[in-house]
Amino acid sequence: MIKTSTCIVGIRHNGTVYIGGDSFSATDSSGFVNKTKKVFHLQGKEDLVVGYTSSFRMGQLLQYSTDLFDEDDFKIAGKIDEKYLVNTFIPKVQDLFSRGGYQTKNNEELHGGNFLLGYKGKLYNVQTDYSILEREDDYVAIGCGDDFALGSLHTTSHMDYSVEQRIKLALLSASKFSVYVSPPFYMVDTNSMEVKEL
Repeated sequence: MIKTSTCIVGIRHNGTVYIGGDSFSATDSSGFVNKTKKVFHLQGKEDLVVGYTSSFRMGQLLQYSTDLFDEDDFKIAGKIDEKYLVNTFIPKVQDLFSRGGYQTKNNEELHGGNFLLGYKGKLYNVQTDYSILEREDDYVAIGCGDDFALGSLHTTSHMDYSVEQRIKLALLSASKFSVYVSPPFYMVDTNSMEVKEL
């Protein structure tokens, strides 16, 4: 099976969330660059961005789903928060993964995959057990090479670099030391629909 074998980096800055990712794919014995981007806008909305690890199947299910959020919920200020994600969004994701043949069950515990979700100024790390984490730091990295990317993000947080530069440097660091991370790198943010190559 081909795996994403990736590094995904997220930064929240001045009310905007930025998520960048690499383009590597791997089997047990080989690897290659894939055209499928691992970062995208969810449900065609400018202010919802995702970057995923774990599985291309999982990412494609998320990317092309149109019913993970109720449209009316976006009209209520502050409604989409951690409580909403836990009680409303995650059950819909679990149902999507189950219908899509991706979800697994281990000792009565459901498992999906790991992805970052950005909404307006919030950056969430959705774990494989569907728990949702929001770090104190303004940055997070997941996937292969995440430790290298986190080291870079910590260092550049004290320097005069743009968010785009910080994400690119973090992904370059991960690709330097992890055999499962490779350019090209792409980035999305919650201020535009653009998918930018770094």
